[in-house]
Formats: sequence, C-alpha cells, structure tokens
Amino acid sequence: MIDMIKYVIDNKIKNLHPDVEKKVISALLESNLKNKYKMTQFVRKMLELPVVGSDKRIYWIKRGWSDKDIDNKRIIKKMPSSPMKVENWLNKINEKTGQLYTEEEAIYKIKTFRKFNIEYWIERGYSTEESIIKVREFQKENSIKFIKKALSNPEKYVDRTQTQIEYWIKKGFDYDESLQKVKERQDTNSLSSFIKRYGEKEGLLKYNQRLKDLSYTSSRKFYTDKYGKIEGNNIFNEINLKRVVKFNKSSKEAFIFLKPIYKFIRNNGIEITDIYWGVGSSNEWYINFDKCLFFYDFTIKSLKVIIEYHGISFHPKEGDSNWVGIYGDSYDNKIKIDKIKKEVAEKAGFKYFTVYSDDDIKTKQKELIEVLKKEISNSEKNRR
Repeated sequence: MIDMIKYVIDNKIKNLHPDVEKKVISALLESNLKNKYKMTQFVRKMLELPVVGSDKRIYWIKRGWSDKDIDNKRIIKKMPSSPMKVENWLNKINEKTGQLYTEEEAIYKIKTFRKFNIEYWIERGYSTEESIIKVREFQKENSIKFIKKALSNPEKYVDRTQTQIEYWIKKGFDYDESLQKVKERQDTNSLSSFIKRYGEKEGLLKYNQRLKDLSYTSSRKFYTDKYGKIEGNNIFNEINLKRVVKFNKSSKEAFIFLKPIYKFIRNNGIEITDIYWGVGSSNEWYINFDKCLFFYDFTIKSLKVIIEYHGISFHPKEGDSNWVGIYGDSYDNKIKIDKIKKEVAEKAGFKYFTVYSDDDIKTKQKELIEVLKKEISNSEKNRR
C-alpha cells in the first residue's frame, strides 16, 4: 500500500513539499484507495492542483512551497518564437527567392497558414477567384458551426471576450464599470483614443495616417501593388462586384430607409468615417465573436448605436409563429439567430434598434432621428 502511495506521489503528482507530502500520505492511507489512477485523482482534488506546468508559480504554491523556495525551484520556460510573428521570418531564407525574407514576404507567409486568408488557398494551387470562394465557404462553415453551438449552449458564450459586459462582471467589476471597460476595449481607433495613447500632436498625426492607410487599402492600387496588375485588378473587381450584388439584391429597401438618418447625423457633426453601412467606400460594421463574424446594417461607432433593417421575408417578428422564410428557414431558428446577433451587439456595449419592412417607415425614421438627436447631445456634453 505504502509503495503504491509513494509511486503516485513521486511519479504522478511530483514536487510536493515534505509537510504537504506527509498530509497526503495520511489522507491516502485513510481513504483505503487501492488504484493508482483513483489515488492520483484524489490527491489532485484534495490539493486543488491546476493543470499547468512547473514553470508556473501556481504549480509550486499548490504543492506547499514558499515564495523563496519557488524562486529557486521554478524554471521559466523560454517560449519558442511564434511562426505568426513577422520578426520570426526576417532571419530565415525564403526558398522562393534564396534571400532572407523581406517584411512583405513575411506577412504573406504568415497569411498562408490560415484558411480565412486567400493566400492560404493560392499557395495550395487555387486561382485567385477560386481562393476567394474557398475563403467564403470556410467562413460560412465556421459561422454555421458557431451558431449551432451557441443555440445549443447559449450560456457558454456570454462572457468569453473582453468586449462582453459579463466578462468584466465575472472579473469582479460592477455593471457600470464593466460597460466602461467594454467601451475602452472597442474605442481603439477614434481620434480621442489616439490622443490618449500618443499625446495630442503625435496622436493627431497617427490618426490622420490611419485614415490615409484605410483609404489606400480599399483602393485598386493597393491590390495591384500587392498582387500585381492582372491578379490585383481581378481581386479588386471581384470584391467590388460582391458589394454591388449584395446591395442590389438585399439592401435597396434598407438604403431608402436609412438615407434620411444618414443625412441627419452627417448634418449634425458625425464624421463619415464613423458611419458603417456598406454604401460607397463604407463597409458594414462587424463584431468578431468566438471566430464568428456578425455584420450589422447601420452602425454609428462613436454613439455606440446599431440599426438593423429586417426584410419581413427574411426575418420574422416575435409571435408570428406561422412565418416561413423564402428559403425554407424555420421561425424558431431565425428568431434564435436574430436574438444572438442582437445580444452580441448589446454585450459589446451597443444600443440596438430593429426595424421591419412592414413597419410604418416614416414613423420609425422620426423615432430613430429623435433617439439619435439625444445621443448626439449626450455625446457632446460628455466631451465638454
């Protein structure tokens, strides 16, 4: 019996402080366990041992050692250089050129590791057009997997990222503090954020440079510089064709509804770069939640406001259980998905407004403009 206990302590648990070891031996003898696995589990539970390596302080603390002992015993492991870091490649030879990787080549190399980049598929023999399709398929597949998991276990997805209020509440903050934490995590690209990080002069320069960079990365020149004239033009045309098709097919009604709201907020000082609605050079705002992208129709980032326009053929209203989508979607499933999308936005600190195509459109426009008038006024007061 004692031999089995010593085996478990020396080979399964390891590194116990002598005083703790005595307590463990005594407890195992009293337990009358005669199975090595059960003994190991018993000790792990008794000492609340975390599943971490000996390079972590908690490993030694739970085994009874003092801070001084830990400093002597703990060996900090040197983390290997990550292949996802540019600097990891700059001192390596690029097999294609026979020279050291340039920074641009290193960035391209890193992108080839992940399936949601077209570079991943290009390196595996697909054409640019085929690669774009593969990326879409992969994103759609991931989205479906996530939604299925979220629908089955919604409670598991409410506190997983720093852009969720529940994440900070779990850390011990109250609701208002948690809401402020979420805002701080999301407000990383505004002028005020740049000034806070870099000072007024340098912050303004960096902010303006970011706007120039954003303009460049959405231009035709960016794609031709990156992929060459022929391939770059093909990618640029494909991306812009996708935007036009999307707008023509699903967004005409939304555009008509949102246009007066857009004009109102622009006339009241909201910058064009602060509005996301997929029109012109603007993209739709999205939230990356557990590797699933949720896109929103109309977002005013500085006001933390999202407006969703739902075509009644695609989105049922609650209570309309006889609804059947034009693609055969079920009422229950669409209601659940729309709720998740709303919850993701609200947990990220946004005020969320939904409009349906069979609502009284003029009334809804007036209501939302009144809401936005108050939000703009409050925002101005907070800046003073």
